Parts: sequence; structure tokens; C-alpha cells
Amino acid sequence: MQAGEIDRKFSAARMALKKGDILKCLTLFKSALDAFGSAQVLPDEKTALQESIGALQSDLTSNEDFKKVFGPVTFAAADFESTAAFLDSLIQAYAEQVIEGMEGTATALVPEAEGKPEQAEKDPIPAEMNPEDRVEAIIGHIKSEKADEAKALIAGDEYILTRVLNRLNSHGMSCRKAGHIEEAINSYESCLLVCDNDEGIYFNLARAYMEGGQVEGALQSINRALAINPDFPEGQSLQGMISARKAA
Repeated sequence: MQAGEIDRKFSAARMALKKGDILKCLTLFKSALDAFGSAQVLPDEKTALQESIGALQSDLTSNEDFKKVFGPVTFAAADFESTAAFLDSLIQAYAEQVIEGMEGTATALVPEAEGKPEQAEKDPIPAEMNPEDRVEAIIGHIKSEKADEAKALIAGDEYILTRVLNRLNSHGMSCRKAGHIEEAINSYESCLLVCDNDEGIYFNLARAYMEGGQVEGALQSINRALAINPDFPEGQSLQGMISARKAA
């Protein structure tokens, strides 16, 4: 990559910072540094690029949005190696904040209703089956990959569907945090058997795929999330991080 192209990456990072997109700025900054580290540039071009690194470092440390996220930060030097390593840690820390906040609210919790929710006239559920029994039966069908049976028991009941998704989603989060990535992936994918139009589920699935080193699966999942809801800032941030990891 030529020096001019690298400098344009620095300019794009500064523009992202001005717009308040901290993660995009950090990701572009890191991408520019990676390109700088492998590029063959003339001495005067190297000096100019090092000046760009120092200027962007200064812009970051004085930016109010950046300070709100990270507090006072000091970059060690204007060389690409130490700065690239530090940027990796900042990107990871920022992404964790965004993701953990999103992951906990990806599927809205439904308050417990007093008594049994009313069933639609078409609901074929036996009268003796209470909500908790239905949830258990539905999850059993889902685990057996019997999507039709699970959907029949849900019968369009949003209350029951949300309770099922909450259970599976919570299990997936617990597994991911414990390092049981494949089990987390399975739990999130189980949600999709009965609900394939929730961007939060695809978001959590993308997160689990990424932690498992399955970048392609992560990218496909977050793209599905953004296809459902293009105006999904947490999804956009995660997509940027996944894309950067794929390009690395």
C-alpha cells in the first residue's frame, strides 16, 4: 500500500472521530497502522506518516467522546508497533462495553403476569397445561429440533414466545461467559428455530461465533441482524469490529 493510501486511512479515522464514532475511528486507525507496518515507504513519507500518528493520538486524547468512554489516556509513543498494540486493547475494551450492554437487553424481559395469559380461540393448548409447562415442553421440542411442534405449542402467544427466548438467550449468555462457545452458539441457534426475525438473537450469535474464532459465521449473523434492523448502532459497531478482524 502506498503512503498516500495510508494517509487517507488516517484522514478517515479523524473524520470518524469528529462524527463521534469512536469504534470506527479506532478500527480505521489500527488498519492504517497495520498497513504502515508492512508498507515500503520513503524516509520523508515515513516521517509524515509518523506525524499523522502523533496528530491522531492527540486528537483522541483531547476528544470528549473518547474521554467519556476511556477516561484520560496517554499514548506511549508515535511509533506504529506500540500504538497498534494499544489500539487493539482499546478496541476490545470498547467493544466489550457495547456488547455486554446490548447482550443483556437483546431480548426484552417480560414481567410475570398475574394468572395465566388469555389464549386466543385458535389456541390448541390443553386447558390443564399451565404457562411453565408449555415453556418446558416448547424448549424440549426445540432441543429435539422439532420446530413445527414447538411453534404449535407457542400458537402465536407472544408472552410464551418471549419466555422461551429469554430462557434460551440467558443460557447462551451464561455459556459464552463461561467459555462454552459451541453450547452458546447452539442455544442462540435454537432461538432461531422459533423466531428468525429478532436482530438481538443474531447479534448474540455473531458475538459467540466471533469468540469461537468463526469470523465468517459472525459476519453472516451480524449482517442478518442489520438486514432486520439497519438502524441498529450496536450491530453496526459489532459489524465494524468483525470486518476489521476478517481483514487483519
